[in-house]
Amino acid sequence: MHTAFSTGVSFGILFAVVGLSFAYVSGNPVEVNLGRPWVGVEEGTNVDAAIAEAMGLQEAKGILIITVAEDSPADKAGLRHGDEVVEIEGERIRIGGDVITGINGRQVANNADAEAALAGKMIGDSVKFTVIRDGSTRDFNVVLEELPAERQP
Repeated sequence: MHTAFSTGVSFGILFAVVGLSFAYVSGNPVEVNLGRPWVGVEEGTNVDAAIAEAMGLQEAKGILIITVAEDSPADKAGLRHGDEVVEIEGERIRIGGDVITGINGRQVANNADAEAALAGKMIGDSVKFTVIRDGSTRDFNVVLEELPAERQP
């Protein structure tokens, strides 16, 4: 039985095999990298009204960076995670990190917006993240790297 997932995987494998075969037959060296691109924001949460209030933000939108992986593309670019743990609505959460509000000029109100803005990006692509840090808006260029094997699902 074919599902959308199995069909997608089949086409992905077919593309990889045909692509590699074509590169071999044509005699032209073609670099094929089938790895997954990685930003390195390990944990983030949509900014809701309670988080916005706790951080002194004007609007409840964007993604609060809770954890940035050490030596990741996000870390290398200078994105920061929170450093203060507070209790919000009975849950302990780390605040004070950068709040992502845009990716490559597209507004980011939540995780779904971020996923859409990053769709189709490749390893080596430079992606501009617009964040709010300490009340100011700043831009950071993050060069996507291959997701390390130890972090793959």
